[in-house]
Amino acid sequence: MSDYYLSIPLYHVDLKENNKLFVEGENIPGSNEDGEWGGKGLYLWDNFKNAKYWQNVHWKDDSANASIVKTVLKVRESELLDLSEPMQVKEFEKSLLGIAQIAKKSKNPNISKKADYILKDAPKGYAINYYSEYMQKVCQHSFKVVRLVGLYPSVSTSTFFKDDLVLNKYYNERKKDKEKVLAQKYFMPHVTIQSKTIYVVKKQALLLQREICQED
Repeated sequence: MSDYYLSIPLYHVDLKENNKLFVEGENIPGSNEDGEWGGKGLYLWDNFKNAKYWQNVHWKDDSANASIVKTVLKVRESELLDLSEPMQVKEFEKSLLGIAQIAKKSKNPNISKKADYILKDAPKGYAINYYSEYMQKVCQHSFKVVRLVGLYPSVSTSTFFKDDLVLNKYYNERKKDKEKVLAQKYFMPHVTIQSKTIYVVKKQALLLQREICQED
């Protein structure tokens, strides 16, 4: 299958001073995340309202000093690690565990220790960073962007999206046998407003057409 470029509008929330530099073409500090998210890189949302949500929640005590930048990610499909797609996740996991199995046999205790951590359920972010660094060192190339989906159970539901209640207290409080049918319905595939698509960009040069979003 031929490789091609993806062009995706994205939004980043940061300090106004950082975003000003970003718009001027500079690289700005990304996250050093190694927990349960997407690893190191610059985190961006795929729509303005989610970025605004993050500004209001994450920056709630300092919102006046933060701003939102709109940009366009241009990346080859082969350079995108898509952790929102089950088949690609399985391929990534298979490759990651294969590398760790070999590295565990290393006589270098540091290499062996890291590999053992991967094999013992290291956090997602740590595993992504490990794989990226290995590919860069051994193959001289690696993925440049990670796409993932975050689940936000605290997002307000509505009558229109009542199936989302499976993620909230409402479902957990309804455990009587007579409501098994209701429970089964909530576990079927359904539309949701409690998931948000996030991009983690490792190469900021892939982010083009940068501009500050003006407040309403």
